[in-house]
Amino acid sequence: MRQMPTPPPDLYSQKDLATRLGFSDRQIRRMNSAGLIPSPVMIGSSPRWTRADIDSWLNSGCPKRDAGKSTTQSV
Repeated sequence: MRQMPTPPPDLYSQKDLATRLGFSDRQIRRMNSAGLIPSPVMIGSSPRWTRADIDSWLNSGCPKRDAGKSTTQSV
């Protein structure tokens, strides 16, 4: 059986991000859909957020991402 590679340590999974922000996984999905958190990088069908993006977002007061611009990336 082939093992899936683990994501790089500088990426948050949805569960990791929920823990970091003190929200549930479901709330993170809602916030992402509403554009309230930075766009994730998609690894297959799994969203991942870079620590740098989340730290920058938190330090800048948690602004809503640009609604007219889709920046979701796939890997």
